[in-house]
Amino acid sequence: MLKKQKLSLTVLTLLLLSDIGILGFGQYFFRILFSFFLLVVVITFLPLLRQKINYSYWLQVIFFGLPMLLPAFLFQVKRISFAVGDSMSFISFLLSFIFLIVTLILLHCKDYEMKLSGPTFNLNLLKREVFLTILAMLYSIFAEEMYFRFFILSELKDYNNYLRILILIFSGFLFVSAHYLNRWATTMFTYRNYVSQFILSMLSGNIFLMTDSLFYPLILHITYNFPEIFFILKRLKYQQRHYENDEPFFDDY
Repeated sequence: MLKKQKLSLTVLTLLLLSDIGILGFGQYFFRILFSFFLLVVVITFLPLLRQKINYSYWLQVIFFGLPMLLPAFLFQVKRISFAVGDSMSFISFLLSFIFLIVTLILLHCKDYEMKLSGPTFNLNLLKREVFLTILAMLYSIFAEEMYFRFFILSELKDYNNYLRILILIFSGFLFVSAHYLNRWATTMFTYRNYVSQFILSMLSGNIFLMTDSLFYPLILHITYNFPEIFFILKRLKYQQRHYENDEPFFDDY
């Protein structure tokens, strides 16, 4: 990714954050500004640091999640909830789930077919590698939900619907931006990925505002990433070993 792209995205983010500050969010605005700045710094420079020092992959995974996990604890937002909620919450989740599945089919069906038939699908993974790779994915999912849903949206319950929608959209923008800044973004993602990521963020954010719980957002996020998990598990069926590697196959860090 070009440096000017990162700079443009950072400047745009700061401008949007400034607009939110003008609306009177006060301390809330500075919390988001500070935490997202740290996240951008980590996404941008941590891969370079690992190239220089060559420390453990798993330490790198933990480092990437910290900027998304720590804000909720450092700023003492509120207690984390994983409650299921009432019947209306479940119905809302079910509708969101169906909408997400339809989105994935419409936007990514051809991508899934290409991955199944592509040459990398024939590469085997050891059981240990599969387990650790999926564990890293689940850790990333939890960290992203903690930051983009729990931290950013937790303080919106008392605001009117207009501001809630505004921040819901803005949270989706930050969510997509974080993926766009990934060093593999140009090879991993297309515009369809960014569209589906934004839709996922809107669905997860809306259900979080309704339930005040991370239970359903986590399920939606895991559902979104389930095809990738499926492709990894599918490789276990192959008998021939094409390579030996003591680290997970997918290094997105």
